[in-house]
Amino acid sequence: MSQTSPLLLIGIAHLENNNNGDLHAPKTEGVFSEPKQRQIETVVKRLAKFKPTKIAVEWPKELNSSLNEEYQEYLKGNFVLTSKEVHQLGFRLAKESGLNEVFAVDWDKDLPGVPDIETWTKEIDSSIFNQLNAKMADVTSGIEKAFNDLSFSDFLLEMNKPEMYRLNQEINMKLALVGTGKDHVGAMWTAHYWHYRNLLIYKNIVDLLQIEGERIFVLYGFGHAAILQQFLQDSGLFSIETVSDYL
Repeated sequence: MSQTSPLLLIGIAHLENNNNGDLHAPKTEGVFSEPKQRQIETVVKRLAKFKPTKIAVEWPKELNSSLNEEYQEYLKGNFVLTSKEVHQLGFRLAKESGLNEVFAVDWDKDLPGVPDIETWTKEIDSSIFNQLNAKMADVTSGIEKAFNDLSFSDFLLEMNKPEMYRLNQEINMKLALVGTGKDHVGAMWTAHYWHYRNLLIYKNIVDLLQIEGERIFVLYGFGHAAILQQFLQDSGLFSIETVSDYL
């Protein structure tokens, strides 16, 4: 590709409130309330001004076919959207943009040798982890308050502020410090799982660049937004656009 491709990335809290293994997961109730549904529809119309040619979502890449079977049923009017952000925003934006498919780009599998930090810290007290755990609880509480108190547009703007991205990166980098002189569990988890996973997601997004003029919209869990934006920016393949320019 001789020119960079426009890319708009939005980090979001998972809206379905399922237990996905995250240490702290915000509760975002009321997605189907009439006000929130109207606000989501407004957000979709605003984001459509980005004119995406492809939409990448946090969904296992190996399940791309079944995801698009759902999307095709949605286009036909036969699929009832769940509270998942992939459905509420991803499907709606794809339809509003006249796209025939969405793209699953996630990877999340168990890897040998990757430690479970939470289990490790239950056996060995870590002041670093305890401080981070408290900070993550505060961040989660703030996200819940923003979802409840703000419009959906302002909620997304709050989550995608530069200072929120910096805070998220700070937490991840301090997690890498958890461990002892002989047991570097934080560094192992960060390098062999967190960075590896996000590098594979990054690669899957880059693989969407098939022709000149691609405009990629990425919808991902908030925890991934900062590191993915860094990888995408540093690649030199994309011109990163700003969420606030559309919302």
